[in-house]
This record gives sequence, C-alpha cells and structure tokens, in this order.
Amino acid sequence: MKAVFVCALLTGLFSITAVATPVEGTYVRTCYIEGEDVLESQIQIKNDLWLRIFTGYEEPACQSAWIQYQESYRVSLSPTENHSLLNLEVQNVWYTVLTDEVAEVLNSVAYCGIQNWKSQERREVTGLECDEYQVPAAGSKIYARAQISEKSILFSQKDETHDGLSEKTRHKNWEPHPHSLF
Repeated sequence: MKAVFVCALLTGLFSITAVATPVEGTYVRTCYIEGEDVLESQIQIKNDLWLRIFTGYEEPACQSAWIQYQESYRVSLSPTENHSLLNLEVQNVWYTVLTDEVAEVLNSVAYCGIQNWKSQERREVTGLECDEYQVPAAGSKIYARAQISEKSILFSQKDETHDGLSEKTRHKNWEPHPHSLF
C-alpha cells in the first residue's frame, strides 16, 4: 500500500538552506508529485518549534486526501554564507487517516503495529516501525540545510550518501521547489 508515500515522508523530510531566521507562520508547497505519490506539504513555524505536515492524495489534482503524516521538531539554525544549517530534534510523529476505507486497510495489516485505526483520528507513531520504515524516535536528530527568504524556505533533501543522520552526512541536495509563506 502506498509504501513509497510513507518512505518519502519519513526519509527526506528536512534539509534546509537559510540566510535568515524564517518568519513565524505557515509555509506551503502545493500539490506536487514525488515518486509515485501526490503530496501537499506545509511547515508551521513558531519560534524554535516546527511542525511539518505531508498530506497524501489519491489523484494529481489533490482533491481526495487519504492520509496525513506529521513530524514536530525543535530546531536550531546556524547561518552560513549562502544558507543556514538546520539541526532538528524530533519531538513527535503522527499519522492521521482521512478515510474509513484507508483505516480499514491499515487495520487489516496492523500498520505500525496498530489495529484500531479510525478516520480523522491522529495517532502517535513516534519510534514505531511502520511497514518497512522505522519512524524517528523522540530525540532523534536530523541534520539539514535551508535557504530562507522573506516569503519562502527551500529545504535540502537526503540522497544516497547524505541521509542527515549525522553532521557529517548532513543533507546536501535541494528539493526542486520551495515552501511559500501562506
């Protein structure tokens, strides 16, 4: 089932390059395709607490949402010459199933070891194994980069040699499109 979506959400979530501190608020990247998944993502920033939300859709027009994945972070930024280094500490991770049909499917396979998924109910999955993906544990670190302007943030993303799990393997490559202040 939509394992690619789950992996995309959980593996390349943050890498950012920034030259300034971002304005508090919500930054959005509207409907886009990543691999086999149709997504919309947003980042809600309040001081050093960031919430990243991915919404998965059934079709390219982003009309029928089926699941949300959320990760909350405590973030520290270190500006460099042309971007900022991000050190993210995972606080919590959640899934919210958005339809009864998806809840039924996830229950049938005990997704994340959970057998009582309900539509519209946010479930914490911090540190759990979901399908073949190990959800980050509370306190886990992700090392990324961001380019921050007055109205947008461009995040870095992981690749084969830069998984963001240590400062040495901090994300290097950039996502193709920024998140814009909403």
